Amino acid sequence: VLTSSGKIARIRSLEEYPLSQDPNKDRTIELVEIFRAIREKHSESDSVTVTATQQDRVALRRKTFPFRERHKILKSLPFELEDDIPFSAENSVFDFKTTHFVGNTAHVIACACPKEYLRQFLTRLEESQLYPDVVSVEGIALANAFEEDRESPTEYSAKEQALPESAPAEVVFHIGHHSTLVLVLKDGYLLDIRQVDWGGRDIAETIASKYSMAYTEALKELKRKAFILTNNEGATREQIALSEVIKSSVDKLAHHLQLI
Repeated sequence: VLTSSGKIARIRSLEEYPLSQDPNKDRTIELVEIFRAIREKHSESDSVTVTATQQDRVALRRKTFPFRERHKILKSLPFELEDDIPFSAENSVFDFKTTHFVGNTAHVIACACPKEYLRQFLTRLEESQLYPDVVSVEGIALANAFEEDRESPTEYSAKEQALPESAPAEVVFHIGHHSTLVLVLKDGYLLDIRQVDWGGRDIAETIASKYSMAYTEALKELKRKAFILTNNEGATREQIALSEVIKSSVDKLAHHLQLI
């Protein structure tokens, strides 16, 4: 929950709603119940509701345009992305985020999302009587926590070649249950996003396989005892063994990251 005054926004509260790990529980019903709880708790008439689609439902591509105007870029996106996205352009919704300008050239992260997914997403919210004012994208929304607060994108002179020359950058990893988001930031702005199909679930599955236990029990072990030892000094044999099991799973994430 954020409150704003002028150009300043402040976080008023932050809430988390853990999902059940019971494989027999209906996830759709569980989500509807959570959405209804949110609506009942934050029903102020003047509030604005912002949601975000899952990153794996949105195709992202870095693009450049020889003009800056938003309406021109939006008009060009379906044609520019037609051969780059794995679904029909005519059945998709397009938007973009400008990362920076080089002279009159706009560098953007272009987004395409199938209309059918958005329809399902909004229907689920409407069943809970939640009507979002804004639908964003998970990775772009997450970047708000790391980008510098600017009124407009970073400007580079047309004489400078900021990209594709090698330049310092930061990489942020957000490890979720099913997947990991990788944000690349340069000069305080979001430059690119990647998603890796690896998350905490993979560690739990590795633990379950190694110790021949149920997945739900492995999740509990993961929450209680999970760590990777930087050295084995003073650790018990059991701690070293579990650390090696977790490391073997995390090594798979490292391999994915090397590939991208």
